[in-house]
Amino acid sequence: MLLVFALINLEIADFFGQGTYVELSWERRHDRDLTTSAAWGLYAIALLCIGIWRRTRALRFVGLGFVILTVCKVFLYDLSHLTGMHRILSFFGLGIALVLVSLIYQRFVVSAGESR
Repeated sequence: MLLVFALINLEIADFFGQGTYVELSWERRHDRDLTTSAAWGLYAIALLCIGIWRRTRALRFVGLGFVILTVCKVFLYDLSHLTGMHRILSFFGLGIALVLVSLIYQRFVVSAGESR
């Protein structure tokens, strides 16, 4: 799972790189940061859905861990340089995404009696 996560990050760095080789740049680029956050979120949701589908508790916890990591990145890093209406809409979108994840988890895991 960690290797797939590293591969996702390397592919994003390669796509937004300027040269023919993979370059890891620490400068802030909103397009790369947004793509990274979206990819992390999709990967977390995919792990969570696979864990629910296969009824694998460990995979669900790993998926939830990646959801928490993604939320922390978005909240602490991505939203720190937004101002005004962009920040408000981003917080609103993040809140809706978290409510949807919690409803899905509650519907398919907690109601099925698999929370223990």
